Amino acid sequence: LERWRDEQQRCTFGASDSGALLNLSKYRSRADLYYEKATAPQVVEPNNAMRWGNLVEPILLNEAQDILKTPLITPNVLYRRQRWSGSLDGVDNETNPSVVVEAKHTSRYYVRGVDDFPREWVTQGVIEGFLTGAKVFFIVHDSSDAINLFEFPEQPELLDTLLYQAETLGKLVDEGLPYDEGT
Repeated sequence: LERWRDEQQRCTFGASDSGALLNLSKYRSRADLYYEKATAPQVVEPNNAMRWGNLVEPILLNEAQDILKTPLITPNVLYRRQRWSGSLDGVDNETNPSVVVEAKHTSRYYVRGVDDFPREWVTQGVIEGFLTGAKVFFIVHDSSDAINLFEFPEQPELLDTLLYQAETLGKLVDEGLPYDEGT
């Protein structure tokens, strides 16, 4: 429940919600996200993709650590800022990170650069940078079995859009107003 509400009991969004917030996710729509946030949190059984991600993530973080020549830890912190929250895969410092590493395992995408990222990864990277003020990297094990590290660029216009949309949808949830596709 901590992920769903802030200290003032306002609706919050996780970094992985960012694609759905903008209707960019292949798996959830903005309407789905509204419904999730307007109802009690549901515990979901991990699917195969989630299990694979959990198995491969430590290996990818070790590889990123070697490439960056920076020790990484998996923080035990829920980072918060405005209507956003996120738990991160890897950071160089739990309380004041300067480096964030997002680990991705995918059998669906062939990734040779940030331009190959699915749209929901892009929005997630933007929010992870916003939450921490840190430089964000993605370590990706892709469909060709390649493992690559990518520095994620700042995207201030996309960040502005995400902040605005989180405030807009968050207020609907907070006030118990019905979802309208035009909102």
